[in-house]
Amino acid sequence: MAALNWTPLYDFSNERFTDWPIVLAGALGMAGVLAYMLWRKQHTLPVPWMSWFMLAWFGVIVIFGGVFPFYDYSRLHTMLRAGRVQKAEGLLTGHSLQEISYRRSGDRAGYLRYVTYESFQIGGTTFAYYQKPDAHGFRNTGRQKVPLQDGMFLRAWYTTDNHGFADGPRILRLEQAAPGR
Repeated sequence: MAALNWTPLYDFSNERFTDWPIVLAGALGMAGVLAYMLWRKQHTLPVPWMSWFMLAWFGVIVIFGGVFPFYDYSRLHTMLRAGRVQKAEGLLTGHSLQEISYRRSGDRAGYLRYVTYESFQIGGTTFAYYQKPDAHGFRNTGRQKVPLQDGMFLRAWYTTDNHGFADGPRILRLEQAAPGR
């Protein structure tokens, strides 16, 4: 059997970390609160409890908005570079797109939110995820939109090590066999 030529459809190693604005906003907020607290201390004024609360609040923003996502991003890059990923290869089958509507508590009457849920199998491995652009890995949204359809011959490099950040196996690289295989 001749070796297959693969065309890359998605490669996580080309992705950049994009959550820096959240990290910078939180860090600037913390710096501002600390500067205020130091100014009050130099002028022998008591530091109000609200300053401590604001400092903690900006710290939470930095940790959850930047540190955890950056840890996940770095970990996935390291896994892909080191080859600590699994591979599924074969025909894409069972492709399904579902529009799911839901209402959060507090939403006004008649207001529905929508999310798209996509699922498929490649070589017996099931992949399923919500198409949300803020998660790392292949989500088939935005710039990485790929018109998937049953019968495509694909190879997916993925990890099942999610650390609670994803719905199922996360695709880190997706390739299609070149036509004329």
